[in-house]
Amino acid sequence: MKKTICVTIPVLFLFSLFFAANIYAAESKTKVFINPGHGLEDPGAVGNRLKESDIAEKIAKRLDEKLQQYCTTRVCIGGSKLSQICKEANSFGADYFISIHVNSSRIQSANGIETYYLRGGSGKAFAKDCQSALVKKLGRFDRGVKVGRFAVLRKTYAPAVLVEIGFISNPTESVLMVSEKWQEDAAEALAAAIMSQK
Repeated sequence: MKKTICVTIPVLFLFSLFFAANIYAAESKTKVFINPGHGLEDPGAVGNRLKESDIAEKIAKRLDEKLQQYCTTRVCIGGSKLSQICKEANSFGADYFISIHVNSSRIQSANGIETYYLRGGSGKAFAKDCQSALVKKLGRFDRGVKVGRFAVLRKTYAPAVLVEIGFISNPTESVLMVSEKWQEDAAEALAAAIMSQK
C-alpha cells in the first residue's frame, strides 16, 4: 500500500501541473475577435454580382484558421446588432478586434484599401500595421489610415480596426476579391499584422 501511495502522488502531482499549464497557456494566448461585416439578411455593399458579406466572411474564416495555433479567436458572423457584437467582443475579453469589409462607390474607378480606427482610442498603431500589411500583400492603392466613428470602433474596449479591402464596385478589384488567392493573401496580411502586435 505504501508503494502505491508513493507512486500515485507523484503521478497525480504531474498530471495537475500538466493540466494547470494547459489552462495557463490557453488563457495567456492573445484573444482576437473577428467580425466579418454584415451577413445573413444584410448583404452589405453589392456590386458586379457580388455581396460584401460573402467576401468578408470568406476572408474572416481564412484569418481564423491562420490564427488558431497562436491565438484564441472568436468569429462573429453577421445577423447580430452592432451593439451585441461589441458586447460579445468585450465579454470575450478580446485583446484585438477586427471588422472586415469591402468598399463600394458610385464612381467605378474608385479603388484601393483603407483602414479605420477611433480617434483617442488604442487602435491607431494596429490600424497602421493592418493597412501596411494589406497594401504590401495585395499590391493595391493605399488609401491610408483614417479616423472613423463606426459603432464597432466606439463600443469595443480592445484596440479595434475596420478594414475596407478593395472596392466591390470596381470592375478590376471585384474580379480579384472573388478569387481564393486574394482572400488567402488578405487573411495572411491581417494575420501578420495581428501577430506583430505581440
